[in-house]
Amino acid sequence: MIENVNAGETVDLHQLIRETPCLWKGRSGESVSQPENGFLDTGFEELNALLPTGGWPVKSIIEIVVDDWGNGELQVLLPVMRELSQKKTYLSLVSPPYLPYAPALHNAGIVLNQLIIIDNAVSAREKWWSAEKILEHGDCGLVMIWPERPDTQKWSGYIRRLQRAAEIGNSIGIILYRGKPVSTPASLRLKLGYCEDGINVQIVKSRFGWDHGSALIPHAFSLL
Repeated sequence: MIENVNAGETVDLHQLIRETPCLWKGRSGESVSQPENGFLDTGFEELNALLPTGGWPVKSIIEIVVDDWGNGELQVLLPVMRELSQKKTYLSLVSPPYLPYAPALHNAGIVLNQLIIIDNAVSAREKWWSAEKILEHGDCGLVMIWPERPDTQKWSGYIRRLQRAAEIGNSIGIILYRGKPVSTPASLRLKLGYCEDGINVQIVKSRFGWDHGSALIPHAFSLL
């Protein structure tokens, strides 16, 4: 229990964490409670089992880190993209490094008229602003953004704004970048590694638990 000095009340800390998405336990051996807003199936049993929430957490910002573009980042997201687009929910790609190959997306079951793409000619600030507004609107279930190189100081403020927008819009935001993982307020951070047998997905950070590990996703075709 903690005391609210101003109100003269006591508050149950565990209840506060459960009811406040921006609060979570630090380095604890326990898994914290799953988000009340639920999750979306990743489409991969091994990845579902790896994630503490059992799937992609809704109303959350997720970072996906890769060594280089085209190393399977869209393959990992393909099942949830397909599911949402077939449910007539919009998907948004903000400043992808390459234009996705439309025939491959169509053959994979993505409904192309549910896809919104903002090209990479916009400024860094406009990318973050666009992602925030689309997340907040609520008609787009999944927003993916490819920002400039990681900048921990600037990104923290941007990601907090995206988190708030995802909560308002009941959406999921995915930030994709290359290089080494950086420390930010994102709810979930994954590192992808391309190998002969498939794509190795490793949890680097999760708000919802500390049982870090990895899952192997079989190779599919390239979408970028």
